[in-house]
Amino acid sequence: GFPTASEFWHQFLQGYDFAHAGCMSNMFLSWQAVFVGDPLYCPFKSGWKDTQAQNRAAHTGLVSAFESARKRSEPRPLVAAARALLAFGIEDDNAALAHQSLDELGKQAASGLSEIRKLLSSKKTTEAIQRLRAVADTYASLPAGDEAAGLLKTTVAAEDAAAEKIWVKAVEFESKNELARALEKYREIVASFPESTVAEKARAREKELLDDPEKEKLIAAQQREQAAMSIWDKVNSSLKNKREDLARKYLREIVSKYPETEAAARAKDKLSELK
Repeated sequence: GFPTASEFWHQFLQGYDFAHAGCMSNMFLSWQAVFVGDPLYCPFKSGWKDTQAQNRAAHTGLVSAFESARKRSEPRPLVAAARALLAFGIEDDNAALAHQSLDELGKQAASGLSEIRKLLSSKKTTEAIQRLRAVADTYASLPAGDEAAGLLKTTVAAEDAAAEKIWVKAVEFESKNELARALEKYREIVASFPESTVAEKARAREKELLDDPEKEKLIAAQQREQAAMSIWDKVNSSLKNKREDLARKYLREIVSKYPETEAAARAKDKLSELK
């Protein structure tokens, strides 16, 4: 008169509640058989067979994705596929391979991070930031990837602080209508701190200045004035060294190349004095 355990579990996992599964597993209806439990308990109402089939299909898909990622040897999809497979919770040979893959990828990420630290020590900040972004993105869920993300944030913040100082100077030049000098500062930001967030602002401001015909014209005139004044430095140096012949040569160069500038007018006056 004892119930059959295999029959009980078979019926229970097929979706019957506790009372029905117990009743169907009992060989004889007798007062001697006592089932202790909630008669309406029914955790597998949809049917264990269907649930298992769905789980097997899902696991097979995860295994297939993991094997495909391993064959391609691309770190980012491999990390994602291994994580997804392990999250399923089945510890088998495939899970062991997933653990192994994550360990190997972790070592790769740590090695890359070590190289990046050397770049930072060598002041090769732009390259370091670019590689930090790659490591943080590729190994996002691994310890070294998280460390790279933190270091990236710190490094970019330092770059932003340095670039911001130049930005302040550029804005100051603009307020004085010294647009050529402002443009130089914007370009300095882009060249020296290309990976900073300030560089984006600088690129945008440079475009705005050059897209305005009037401002572009003024910038060109100021740049020619600056170029002429740079030759004036040579004039002064030549006069300081008692080389009037060289001074006259540079003065004529100013007049010839930049005749419309204030520097050219000064150069003409100076040539008159030297004669």
